[in-house]
Amino acid sequence: MFDNNKKNVVIIAIVLAILIILANEFRLNWMEKKLTEELDGKILATMKLSENENCSIYSMSLNEDGKIEKYFGDDSYDEILFAQKRDSDFICTAKNLKTGYYTILQVKENKINEIMTSQTHIMYPILLDNDEEIVFVQGSCLYKYNIKNKSLTTIYDDPSTLINNPMILSDDSIIFATDENILRLYSNGETEKLARGISPTWLEQGKNFIYFDNKERSVIIYDISTKIKKVIKKNISIRSSIQVSPDKKYIIFFERREGGPTVPFLKVMTIDGWQAKKGISKYSGFISPIYWIK
Repeated sequence: MFDNNKKNVVIIAIVLAILIILANEFRLNWMEKKLTEELDGKILATMKLSENENCSIYSMSLNEDGKIEKYFGDDSYDEILFAQKRDSDFICTAKNLKTGYYTILQVKENKINEIMTSQTHIMYPILLDNDEEIVFVQGSCLYKYNIKNKSLTTIYDDPSTLINNPMILSDDSIIFATDENILRLYSNGETEKLARGISPTWLEQGKNFIYFDNKERSVIIYDISTKIKKVIKKNISIRSSIQVSPDKKYIIFFERREGGPTVPFLKVMTIDGWQAKKGISKYSGFISPIYWIK
């Protein structure tokens, strides 16, 4: 009798475990479908749809159809990266195939203007609100370029590290990431370490930002005024910069899939940390930070 009871308990436990797994799977599928239905807007990213094509900027719809369309491309340029849209124009970096120089492009009303050129790669350009200055990164250096005077100023230089994702505050200080840390550079030249991590992105501009701690493998929100950190997701790997949706409800990024397929996997996450997957397999090579537009 005892053995039969023991067997019954084991069977019941197994059945309950299976039911829990199935219920959880159903819940995840339902939540993923619901999230996908609620998503709005498009992302911009650099893609190559064929080996014979130059790198161009494509838009991808975030709703269920996942439609991909060319947003900007020009036969005179390759390596078109770091697209950032504004009200009536957008800027990006590119390589001029005729001159061999790298440039920052401003595209407005279908007209292309080369703001500045350089012999080396230009990354993370930010056109300031006055349209007279642009901040950008080259390797270990952070620069400010005056478009009118064509003068270049070195803002920060540390040969021991690389810089990414600069963000400008109202007091002209700049938040950016190095290989390991997120720093704030003040106008007097002093720096303050804000956090260990990479890829900071505004959540609410000037108030808080989201970043990735690659050692703890966590996505974190940092409040600038209180300096409080809030972990919203653990045990995750990120292959791209994080982008925030225009309504501030979601973040999006490409996941690094350890030991898996080389094709990037798009992840959409609610601000409270629940995530859904959206596979991308229509292009070869994801090589640029993404940008979310309405």
